[in-house]
Amino acid sequence: MEIYSEEEKQRVAEFSGIRRTPKGEHRYAGDNGKSMLRAKQFVPVEYKVWILVDEVSEKEGSLWLPETTIDRQQEQRDTGTLIKASEMAFSDWNGRKPEIGEKVVFSKYAGSIFRFPKVEGIGVDRYRLCNDKDICAVIEEEK
Repeated sequence: MEIYSEEEKQRVAEFSGIRRTPKGEHRYAGDNGKSMLRAKQFVPVEYKVWILVDEVSEKEGSLWLPETTIDRQQEQRDTGTLIKASEMAFSDWNGRKPEIGEKVVFSKYAGSIFRFPKVEGIGVDRYRLCNDKDICAVIEEEK
């Protein structure tokens, strides 16, 4: 026995911005029927930069870490690869400026976190959209 009628469920779905497709899939109302956004579709604006956050190891020694611990450590991660930068990013910087593809260190809880399915393989890639001023250092490769 269902508690809510189909009409009530539909009203709640409309209110929350979720709609049902003819196949019964749930999608957000604003996606215009697209199946999913991809990380490459995001273009930073103003002074924002797009960073691919380095992954945390799923294992410590011989122990497998629980997913909650991995997620918590991943959110605290402060290193990554600079993927994209807006036209205005780094325009007011003096001295060395990070370039696309370089490893950077950024403020621990800076910006917004986005999760997207990996292009290759199983799992999720985590990205940060943050201000250019949140980048603290560039990690240079040893020669």
